[in-house]
Amino acid sequence: MNRWQLRRILIYSHDGRHFEIPLVPSSVNIIVGDSNTGKSALLEIINYCTGSKNCDIADHVQKYCPWVAVQWIRDGQYCLLARKMPSPGHKQGPLIFDIKIGNEDRFPTNATSFRENGDGVLRRFEELLGIGKFVLRDTPEENKQPFSITVRHAAPYLFLSDDTIINKKVLLTGGGSEFHAKDFISTLPYFLGILDEDILRKKAMLEEARKERRRITKKIEESSRIVSEGNSRIGPFLHQALELGMLDKETAPVTEQDKIASLQTVAAWHSGKPTWAPTSEIESLRQKEDTLLFELSKLEQERRSVRRTIQDAERFRNIANQQANRLRSIELLRKTNERTECPLCHGPLSQHVEPIDRLENALEALSRDIGEVRTDRPKMDGYLRELSEKIENKQQEYRSIQDSIAALVAQNEQLEND
Repeated sequence: MNRWQLRRILIYSHDGRHFEIPLVPSSVNIIVGDSNTGKSALLEIINYCTGSKNCDIADHVQKYCPWVAVQWIRDGQYCLLARKMPSPGHKQGPLIFDIKIGNEDRFPTNATSFRENGDGVLRRFEELLGIGKFVLRDTPEENKQPFSITVRHAAPYLFLSDDTIINKKVLLTGGGSEFHAKDFISTLPYFLGILDEDILRKKAMLEEARKERRRITKKIEESSRIVSEGNSRIGPFLHQALELGMLDKETAPVTEQDKIASLQTVAAWHSGKPTWAPTSEIESLRQKEDTLLFELSKLEQERRSVRRTIQDAERFRNIANQQANRLRSIELLRKTNERTECPLCHGPLSQHVEPIDRLENALEALSRDIGEVRTDRPKMDGYLRELSEKIENKQQEYRSIQDSIAALVAQNEQLEND
């Protein structure tokens, strides 16, 4: 017996009991009984334990049985595959399995003996069945996603209901449930032995080699395109590098090796550490442009300072005039050679009063300051006009340089396009 065959079907209850349906390997096992006694449930138990997505076992079995199991045998080796039942009223079964492998015809008699494992148990069971872990890729349909061959692809050949057997239009059961019918057609050569693991492995290697060839071909085409575009652009690019002072005009590239060396020089060039002074016309204009910007900034700063000085002097003159006019308007201080009476009450003074002298001296100093401001104001106005004229001339020169740079750049672009 060189293939796995069913040995028994097991049902476990919540109260520690179990029910066993023994089968005879390498024989035709016929199960008979009255209607609605559970014959169809046995087929559904096998289907459920081998990974069916839905649980079609009768509801009363789901209610009283937490686990079901199927035992297999091959050449004295036993494999028991068990699966936990869903809650009553739920059709989708949990992916909770357990597997027990050994050389003795033994099996658990209580549901508490099972350990809850994931669907990796099915992968181990598939390895026992000899179903390799391979992926079908080269299907004829366009945009078809690859899929792995599993034990579920063998289900349509194993579980045939009486409705399917007598149906003249349906060949297999489950074609439209868990998998697409075309998936079963794609796996048919594998289960018939036309495709084995070695062929599938070689086909997978061939597909990987084809992918690698397409990748290399695409990379070569991309490299050729880059080289072609680079050859057409390298001349204008190096010309710009010469204009910007990134290359020395004395060593202009001629051969392909010279061009490559020049490109490497440009790639390593750093603006903070030039190895030679730029001599191109555009670069010279750029330097003049920077110098003019600096000079304009200094002139604008000086003009703002002069304007602030004029404004401060004007405010001082206005305030001083207001104070002097107030003193004179009330005739608090009169111009006299000798002070013989009080300026407030006009009474006679018997002696010299020093505060009155200080007031007269302050008024005279204030008058002198006002006179100096009036004298210096025309000079400051003239200097301000001179600064404004210089700024206007510098701005005109700056605009002229910008126009010259724009014209040279446009000329270079025209040369590149030609």
